[in-house]
Amino acid sequence: MKKKPSEEIDQEARLLYVLFRYAMNMDQAELGAATGTAASQVSLYDRGERTLPREVLERAADACGFPRALLEPALRMIRSFRAASKGWSRAQRVLTEKFFAELLELGASVLDVVLTPEPEPAVARPEDPETLADLLRRLERRSPRLRLVMVEEIEEFQSPALCELVRAKSRDLEPDNPAEASEWAELARRMAELGREDRREGQGAAPSRSQESAFPGQS
Repeated sequence: MKKKPSEEIDQEARLLYVLFRYAMNMDQAELGAATGTAASQVSLYDRGERTLPREVLERAADACGFPRALLEPALRMIRSFRAASKGWSRAQRVLTEKFFAELLELGASVLDVVLTPEPEPAVARPEDPETLADLLRRLERRSPRLRLVMVEEIEEFQSPALCELVRAKSRDLEPDNPAEASEWAELARRMAELGREDRREGQGAAPSRSQESAFPGQS
């Protein structure tokens, strides 16, 4: 197929499309299946040999969990990056493109928290099986690094019951995928550490009776 002139290709949209695919760790066939696009078309969009329709970019954003409302800011960011990177070495560009891919994934994690309505305690408790399953699914969609960020920064991911689910997932993965099992075991270990830290902080919040009696006359 004859390549169209480069000026007809929206390079920012093409790069964002590729970043969405990388953020989800998908090959071209998998992205095509997720967005209802033929793998051959995905290949053409990837290489900049076919103009990327807006609706295809929006379907890729949906598959990645990236809000359509933020597509324009993302495109402006890439446009600014491309303008600033002229004259950079290839190594500098590769490192920065990797950073953008991780930034998209982190942005999706943050948006999960910011845009998801806070559940009522009586309806969605951390110990509720349905809530726990949803939290685990959200962890599964992220890279090991971002799972750790979510566990360390978002309180709902520090539930002891969720920690047990993560341990169970690690055990299930051990026979066939020991490397991934180790990643989940390390995540469970960190969740347990955070739980112990929270309990220690709670115990230190108010002095015990023995501590009060050790200093008579002080108020």
